[in-house]
Amino acid sequence: MKLVNTVSEERLAQIYSELQHGARICELSDVIAPLSNAELEAAYDDALMRYCRQLAFGALDQPEWVSGMLIVNANQELRRLLKTALDAMECEIERRKATVMDRRHLEAFQASNAVEIHPIALEGECENAGGASDQ
Repeated sequence: MKLVNTVSEERLAQIYSELQHGARICELSDVIAPLSNAELEAAYDDALMRYCRQLAFGALDQPEWVSGMLIVNANQELRRLLKTALDAMECEIERRKATVMDRRHLEAFQASNAVEIHPIALEGECENAGGASDQ
């Protein structure tokens, strides 16, 4: 059993299978959202490699040159699925990063704006303690 980013090949195959059954982006999100950070990273790397392979195979299988540009006509459905899955994973990664950053910013804001709260001194206490009164 080969491990990729501590995620087994079997788990990646399971994630990929679930992604293939997701016909719409919301279904892809249902597969992607519960993944751990390690699984998400490994699934993204795996999907990227699969996408690149499909591009290469498609370029070898049915290449077409139009105005100096290579048009890859083979494997379009699978490439679209992989591209959509990659986009959904990128969005989830960015969402998680933003959530972490928001939490860090909130904690930093709270720490930098910490105000010491002192009990209000009663009038008589200030005079008795030798402090100046505002009279």
